[in-house]
Amino acid sequence: MNDPNKDLSDVMAYSHLGITFIITVGIFLVGGYYLDKWLCTKPWIFAFSVFPGLASGIYLLYKEIIVKNKDKKS
Repeated sequence: MNDPNKDLSDVMAYSHLGITFIITVGIFLVGGYYLDKWLCTKPWIFAFSVFPGLASGIYLLYKEIIVKNKDKKS
């Protein structure tokens, strides 16, 4: 039978990942929006800021999951 405390600690260990992903992508999108506004290039910088935002968000998720799994195994 599963230990409820272990299940809860697993949920708590990974609960921040969604928020981290959204904030990372959001920072790139907001930065792209304001750069577009400042440089009068709407919507090009905003549109192209999606790709590095998604890439960095996925990288952070991947890195965090790998670190958590290494900590569990040891």
